[in-house]
Parts: sequence; C-alpha cells; structure tokens
Amino acid sequence: MIQAPAAHIKNQALIAIDDWLEAHAPTSPLILDMHDQLVLEVPNCHLKRVRAKVKAIMEAPVQYRNRTVSFPVKLSSGPDWSKLK
Repeated sequence: MIQAPAAHIKNQALIAIDDWLEAHAPTSPLILDMHDQLVLEVPNCHLKRVRAKVKAIMEAPVQYRNRTVSFPVKLSSGPDWSKLK
C-alpha cells in the first residue's frame, strides 16, 4: 500500500476517535498524533473502555480500491512514556 492512502485511512480513524472521545470520554483527550502513534491522556477509571474503543476504531476494516483492508493496532499504557506496557 502506498503512503497516501494509508494516511487517509488513518485520518478517517482519527476523526472517528476524536468524535467518540468528545461524546463519550471528554476527560480523555487526544494529545498527540506523531507519525504512526497516538497519545491520549486517559483517567484510569476509563482506560479499559477507551482502549477497547480506540482499538476497534483503528482496526475497523475499510474499503480501498475494491478491497477490504485493515491494520493491526498495538496499544500501550502507563503513567508516562518511559513506563508504557
């Protein structure tokens, strides 16, 4: 896959994530989008639900040139970047 379509698919997912966070988890903002990584600040009480939804949105199959494509997503969490698991 070439980079431009992958970036477009990622941007669509980012919009969906931002919309969902605003409606369902307003205390969990999307802080940073850096290359292929997203950084969110999520209170522990919402972590499980937000992780599941973000993963579902990011891995949702999309149509591209008459094919269904999806991308695997790896999630990490921790109190700061140096302690991500």
